[in-house]
Amino acid sequence: GQETLDDSIANYKREINELTVEVDKLLEHRSDIRRSVEVLYKSDKPLEKSIKSYLSRLGVKITEPEVDNKAEFFMEYGDCKFVAEVKSTQNEHFNQEGLRQVNDWRDDILAQTGVEHKPILITSNQYSIEPSKRNDEFLDANLVNYAKKRGICVVSVKLLFATLQLIESKAITLDEFIASLYNTSGLFEPIELEVS
Repeated sequence: GQETLDDSIANYKREINELTVEVDKLLEHRSDIRRSVEVLYKSDKPLEKSIKSYLSRLGVKITEPEVDNKAEFFMEYGDCKFVAEVKSTQNEHFNQEGLRQVNDWRDDILAQTGVEHKPILITSNQYSIEPSKRNDEFLDANLVNYAKKRGICVVSVKLLFATLQLIESKAITLDEFIASLYNTSGLFEPIELEVS
């Protein structure tokens, strides 16, 4: 009766191996999903890395600057080119620093390459508390006007995350999101979903 037992053991080991592979795939998928949430709770360079990873996974081309301290990164999708600055703070509000930096990055890349890039400032305020309790009025009116006059798109990680989730659920397209970012001067607004 040993042959029968050996066959059963071999079958069970094969099933275990197949199930282990499936569990590993599910764990990897769960890790990818959790990685998306990082944009809500990270700060500084880890936040920048999480944003780049999420955007890249959805199909946005991310490029690093050739020289450090000359922009955080560049984004490209179709004909739309962006220069990005990422700022995080424990405070409720942001000052003018990030807006000035991204404006300078835009001027620098234009002078170097002759190519226009849309400046985008990605902000994360009060990143250590629950997103629903964060201040949504993170820029004073004069800074919103500064962004509008200079064509700077300002988007919070809270709104960025919610919008990227809509793309993943196919409620909106990446094309719609990128076009909306590119056409925004001042604060990025939620994309209106069409009711069918």
